[in-house]
Amino acid sequence: MKPSTRALLFLFVSLLIVQIVLAAGGGGGGSGGGSGGSISGIKLTPSKLSEEISFAIGNTYKITMSTANDYNFKISEINTDQQDADLKLTTTSDDLISQSTLAVGGEESFDLDGDGKNDLKIRLIAVAKSIARFEFTDVTGTIQTTEAISQTSELKCGDLPTLRERVECRIELSEYELGKELELQYLPEECRTIINQGLQESCIQRYESVQQCWQNPVGPSRISCVKKQFNLGDIKDEKATCLASNPSNKETCLNELEDKVFALVKFRVYDLEERAEELLEEGASEEAVINLVAKLEEKKLEFNDASTIEDKKNVIKAVRNIWQDFVNEIKDQIKKSCGDIGQNPTELTFELSYCQGDMCNVLNEEECEKIDIVLENLKSGEDGKQDCQWVENTCRPNK
Repeated sequence: MKPSTRALLFLFVSLLIVQIVLAAGGGGGGSGGGSGGSISGIKLTPSKLSEEISFAIGNTYKITMSTANDYNFKISEINTDQQDADLKLTTTSDDLISQSTLAVGGEESFDLDGDGKNDLKIRLIAVAKSIARFEFTDVTGTIQTTEAISQTSELKCGDLPTLRERVECRIELSEYELGKELELQYLPEECRTIINQGLQESCIQRYESVQQCWQNPVGPSRISCVKKQFNLGDIKDEKATCLASNPSNKETCLNELEDKVFALVKFRVYDLEERAEELLEEGASEEAVINLVAKLEEKKLEFNDASTIEDKKNVIKAVRNIWQDFVNEIKDQIKKSCGDIGQNPTELTFELSYCQGDMCNVLNEEECEKIDIVLENLKSGEDGKQDCQWVENTCRPNK
């Protein structure tokens, strides 16, 4: 990257961080190359009945089962819009076993030898323009005994086909159910789309590293924790260090710094998601929170795909607009207390009148405890809840 471009990049990243603060959240792959004869694929054995691997479109790969029988596998077509792939399984003599289409998150089992029992289960994990990542599991005789197969069958959300479905499912889980889900499969949406196993594992590790930072309050303390986990100090100082390093190390140093800074920007988007989920307990609608989280997850993916500074800037502007729309949508849903109301407004509002005690102006405890005139957001209405309480022989608001 040219120095002038990189200088603009770091200036832009600093602006991104300010903007978001003001707004408010495997095994190596298969071989690439041209099409043609069968090339190396995977080998399943009695001690290794399941494997994740990435294959390129157009190539024919050899699948060796635990029985030592070989079969051929080919990706005929990948549809990134529909998030699916067309597959073809044949014998080594090119006799067709099956042709099928799998959606991301979907799986299918196949009878390879015609004995009426399934032998191979294929699950599609992710797709890119010319490559797809799969999990192949040997289920010879339909006997599924490995821990990996058992865990997959117990997932409630992780294997659902679309991002929004997975987000909705996770948000609706109880705390216990979510804990079990994450024990079985911890795979953040951003990491799910990464085909290369090594890069995917690095992505997961980065998400895992910041979980402890949720203990810190929103703001500088939480961000400081994240920067520590990313081994990121003052950006200007680190950039100066990179520029002063040996020519052979300079480019690598700047690239690594760039990666950490971008990771911090995306954490701030992640932070917005978590803060939105916390607002569920304050009365925000589940639908609004699900929509927000799904949209922000998509924006993180768009940020990764953006190839220019202007494109990345536009993604962050969109994040800001999404957050503001969310705030506008839920502001009347959030529970309010009289402590949230300013005592010197330009006019007497219903909520101020209530908080000053005007709505609780009765002289006995029985009448006081019957008053139901205020909703959780301090708007006028009945919700079946007591709105005044008898304290020291006086009827007072209890919000």
